Amino acid sequence: MQTGLPLDTTRYYEKSGLIIPVDRYQDGSHNFTGKNIRQLLFAKKMRRAGVSVVALKQYVSLVIAGNDATIALLKEVLSTQAQRIEQEINELSATLILLQHKLAVYDTKARQSEQQFILDDD
Repeated sequence: MQTGLPLDTTRYYEKSGLIIPVDRYQDGSHNFTGKNIRQLLFAKKMRRAGVSVVALKQYVSLVIAGNDATIALLKEVLSTQAQRIEQEINELSATLILLQHKLAVYDTKARQSEQQFILDDD
């Protein structure tokens, strides 16, 4: 499939209301349209970003309702998720800096250890 999602995941997204129902052929197989593919890709990106099924379902419901009153709520859902992702990025960045520092320390220590092993007199 163009989305890279397993069919089980696609079915789950559809049952959960994360995407609108997908039309079926007479044999029961899915008849995905461009709109379905876009919705699946959006859901995939949002889930990969850590957006919960509940939050994504709320977002999709608000989009389907599609009136001016929902705009503030849509922005709130997105803002909450963006803030959470920013926090995770900051935490991961701090962890990366720590790991890079530790690797640099180990490189220095390993070099010193090897030099002592080879160059030291017994």
